[in-house]
Amino acid sequence: MKNKISLLILIFALFTIPFYLNSDEIQELTINATVESRCKIEVSTHLITFTRVNPDVERLIPQNEEPIEITVKVITRPHEKIYLRVQATEDLIDPKTGQKIDISNIKWKAKGKGFKRNGHLTKLMPIVIGSWNKSGIWNGTLIFYLENKLTYAPGTYSTVVTFTVSDF
Repeated sequence: MKNKISLLILIFALFTIPFYLNSDEIQELTINATVESRCKIEVSTHLITFTRVNPDVERLIPQNEEPIEITVKVITRPHEKIYLRVQATEDLIDPKTGQKIDISNIKWKAKGKGFKRNGHLTKLMPIVIGSWNKSGIWNGTLIFYLENKLTYAPGTYSTVVTFTVSDF
């Protein structure tokens, strides 16, 4: 009798398992991913210097350092315009004497896709130095020049220049 009951349980189990395995149950998982616009600026140096030369020979004094390498990494919506801007905080000032050199006396020359080739610094508003219309990694170089004028008083002058990337 025990064997018959065990055999019946086994037969029942064999017939019910395929029905159980063949019944479909579906569960869904929704996956959301948020990719936000973002940007990063990399500048190869944080200091440049100029050494005065004879104004009769050179109209522009190039920076002493190698060209500044700038990398702009951007993730943005398609066809959204991205701008790299530069602005000086103030004129060049000698802190010992208070003498100033107008910041517009510093010019730049740029190379690289999307970089504005020539311009000059200002403290009044940010100046566009590069622009692009899609995501990517944009590389360029800048060389700054100081106009060589006899009117500059001797001294050590400095200011701060800020680079920003934005989408407006």
